[in-house]
Amino acid sequence: MTMNPLVQLKSAILALALLVFQTSVVLYVLLCWATGRETPRVGSLAAMLLALAGLALVLDVRPEKFSASWAELGAGVLWAFGGAVSFAFVYYTNAYV
Repeated sequence: MTMNPLVQLKSAILALALLVFQTSVVLYVLLCWATGRETPRVGSLAAMLLALAGLALVLDVRPEKFSASWAELGAGVLWAFGGAVSFAFVYYTNAYV
């Protein structure tokens, strides 16, 4: 049984939004570093760069395709990133306030 293409597209967008949301941990580490609470280790920074490079591959941020994919996915990605920023602040508040 084949899946409806619209359902496949919605599933892909949801998976992408969840992937973007998971950057909250990276944002938390950067927030701790920016406020002087903790300095990340070199291995952590390397892992964060690798994760962001993977996210860039998934988002397909090549200049020639970016505007077309952003028009389709932009709102969901922005909402997911806003959730990630909010969660990073929750993590920080729970740890240090």
